[in-house]
This record gives sequence, C-alpha cells and structure tokens, in this order.
Amino acid sequence: MNQRKRGILITYCTMVINIIAGFLYTPYMIKHLGASEYGVFSLSNSLISFISLLDLGFNQTMVRYIAKYRTREDKHYINTLNGFFLKIYLLVGATAIIIGVILLKIYPIFCRNTFTLEEVSLFKIVFSILLLNIVISFPMSVFSAALNAYEKFTFLRLVNMICIIIKYICIFSLLYLGYHLVTLVLVTCISAVSIQIFYLIYCRKVLDMRFEFKKHINKEQSKEICLFSFFIALNLLVDFIYNNTDKLLLGAICGTTMVSIYTIGIHFFTYFQELSTAISSVFLPKVVAIYEKTKDMSALSHLFLRVGKFQLILLVLVLCGFIACGDDFILLWVGEGFQESYIVGLLIMVPSLISLSQNIGISILWAMNRHKDRSYMQIVVAIFNFIISIPLSIKYGAIGAAAGTFIMTIMSQIYMNWYYVRKIHLDISGYWINFIKILATAAPVLILLVFIKDITGITNWIEFVIYVMLYVIIYSLAMWLIYLDKDERKNIFAQVYKILKR
Repeated sequence: MNQRKRGILITYCTMVINIIAGFLYTPYMIKHLGASEYGVFSLSNSLISFISLLDLGFNQTMVRYIAKYRTREDKHYINTLNGFFLKIYLLVGATAIIIGVILLKIYPIFCRNTFTLEEVSLFKIVFSILLLNIVISFPMSVFSAALNAYEKFTFLRLVNMICIIIKYICIFSLLYLGYHLVTLVLVTCISAVSIQIFYLIYCRKVLDMRFEFKKHINKEQSKEICLFSFFIALNLLVDFIYNNTDKLLLGAICGTTMVSIYTIGIHFFTYFQELSTAISSVFLPKVVAIYEKTKDMSALSHLFLRVGKFQLILLVLVLCGFIACGDDFILLWVGEGFQESYIVGLLIMVPSLISLSQNIGISILWAMNRHKDRSYMQIVVAIFNFIISIPLSIKYGAIGAAAGTFIMTIMSQIYMNWYYVRKIHLDISGYWINFIKILATAAPVLILLVFIKDITGITNWIEFVIYVMLYVIIYSLAMWLIYLDKDERKNIFAQVYKILKR
C-alpha cells in the first residue's frame, strides 16, 4: 500500500475518532459548560478562522511549487523556496498579532447588547490563547506543507491521529474533574503545537529539509508565486465566509444560544466536508506531477472521474443517513431545544454534495495555475451570501443564515460546472452520469429505511445504532451489486487482499 492510500486510510481512522469523540464531547461540553460558554468558544474559533486566512494560500502554494521542482530534481531551488516561505510566514505571524489585538478590542463592542460582562471577559481570555496558538502555527506550517509535497502522508496523518486521541482523553478528563473552558482551550493549543513540533523533527531528520536565505527567488518567480497565492487566498476567504460569517452574524444579531443551535448543525457539515477532503487532499502532488510532465488533460479528467465517483458514494451514504435519522440523532445527542439544527445541517450539506465530490477539480486548477477565475466567482458569491444572510438571519435565525448559504452554494456550482466544461475540458458529463446512477441506487434504500423507521421508531441509542448498521449494510450491498461494475469489485477485492496479506 503506497503513501497516498495509507494517508487516506489513516485520515478516515482519524475521522472516525473525531466523529465519535466529537459527538460525545459536544453534549458533554454543553452539559458542563452551558450553552453560553459553548457559544463563546464557537465565536472565538470563528474569529481565529478569520485570522487563519492570513495564510493567504501559501501552504497550498508551497506544496505546489515544491512538488513542481521535485519533478525536476532541483534540491537547491527547493531549499531556496523553503527559506522564502519561512520568511513570509514569520511576517504573517507578526501581522496576525496586530489584527488579533484589534479584533480583541472591537468585536466585544458589536456584541455589547447580546453578551454579558462575564461572557465578554471569557471571550477575551479564550481568544487570546487561540491567537497565540495560530501565531506559532504560521511559521511551523512550512513543515506540514513539505510533508505533503514529499507525499509523506503516513507520518503526517499518523502523528495527527495520535495527538488527537491524547487531546480528547485530556479534555474528557478535565471536564470530569470540573475544569472549564480556558483549561480546555489550553489543552487544544498544546496539542496543536505538539503536532507541529513532530513535523519539524521529521522534516529535519528524515527529509533533511534545509532553508536557504542567502539566495533569493528572482522577481518574476516571486511575482508568480504571490499571484498564485493571492487567488487561493480569495477562495479561502469564501470558505471562511461560508463556514463562519453566519455564526458571527447570529452572535451579533441573535445571541449565543442561536449560535449554539447553528454550530450543532454545522458540525455535521464539517464531518461531511472532511470525508471528501480526506481523499482529494493527498492528490495535489500527483496532479502537479501529471500536469508538469505530460500536460495530459485526458489523464487528469480520468483522475477527476475516478476520485469523484468514490467521493460521491461516501458522501451520499452520509447525506442519506442524515436525511433519514439526523433529527433523531440530534434529539438523542443534545436533547430538546436544538431541533432547528437538523434543518441547518440539511441546508448546508445538500448543495455541498456536488462541490465536495468535485473538489479534486480545485487541485487541477492549482496545478494548471488556472484558479483565478474561480476566485473571482467565489468572492462575488461570498459577498452576496453575506448580504442575503443578514435579513434572513434577522427574520429566521439560524435557519435563515443557512438558507442564504444554500442559495449561493447552488449558484457557485452552476458556474463551476460550466467552467470545468468550457475552459478546462474536464469530463463533467461523465461525472453527472455517475451522480445520477449513484442517486438512483441510493434513493430506494433511503425510502425503505425511512419507511422502517416510521414503523419502528427510534427512542434510544441502541435502536439508533441498530438502525444505522442496517442502513449501512443495505446501502453497501446496493452499491456493490447494482452500481459497481465487475472490474471495480475485483479491484476492491485486490486491495483488501493486499491489506490482509500484510
């Protein structure tokens, strides 16, 4: 099994741990801290996510250019790139401190009508700790980028998984012992820094990563890198707006309780998104290598369809499961008062099915340095999403904010599918054939399971687990027998045999 497959497998193991721990952790945290402190925690993370945009796409840019010069076996130029990006990240870290201090002073003023004095004080402490963490993480991110570029996915994902396990053990223990939000945030930050330190050691000892500061990248190359990063940064800005602006608006308009309702709903989208990126995130170096060596668009189109197909199978599994029993899960998970979170989750997840199953297309755009037009489109969509979410949030609360995102996500995907066909010449018709076949296979399964649930009902965790196991078995059988062809089934058998043989 190669590094890419191991990386995907470990990422899915990490995801399972995150999902199980997260679903146990969130209600446990709300129970011990209360909705108010949990809302403060969510808002602090949202603002830190805003500061994380200062990365400006340099992480993906570093991966792209190191992968590019690896194909040319130019070690000396890679060392120069390492030094170039480290200097940039040190500057970014300094900028983050300035912006963080400004936000720390300004945002509580906007929330003075919805925050209590205690919430404002807690927010300042939590945000300051998270700010320190991200300032440290910026220069350290050159090491994770190097590991991605060199396709060292096994070590990269394994260290991350181990640190996550330790983090959750510490958090549950501290909550049980009566500690509160500040201590939990400190543990989270220490865990994040520990991961980066392990990456640093590996890069220095195993990859022999060096930094060349005396030699400089020429102006033309520097301009190309900065321009490439700029348009990635616009995409990251859109992601921030989709994922965090709704919470910030709700915090200012409706208060922390509505933020908690929205956050519960967005939890499901977060895992939904990770399910997709676990696969596509390991393909950027390969996509760059294919494009730099051959410029073969048919090979890239084939990769787009192959990866998208298996992403669709996994995403439809989760989405149909959420449609069938997401409301029951939320009731069992966090209790009464969060029924609207189910609608929020649906409104965010449904239109994202297309974009998440096509996200390897973004890697193709990066490899081709053709992501500029997507960035223009995304920034326009982000602005309109912000504009329409304000009145919708005022009138409908969390559901209104999610509805604004629903509308604009659909609009963005209509444009992107047109762009992939007309400008990049990817086989989008093949993607939609797969999409229709998978939905046609999944729809009867969903109808059957909803019918069974209506008859039997779900009133406790045992019934829920049985229902989910039944659903996964029926869905898997349907995909295996109806959708996958003979060659695909043989390939899966071969991969499983290799794993067992080891």
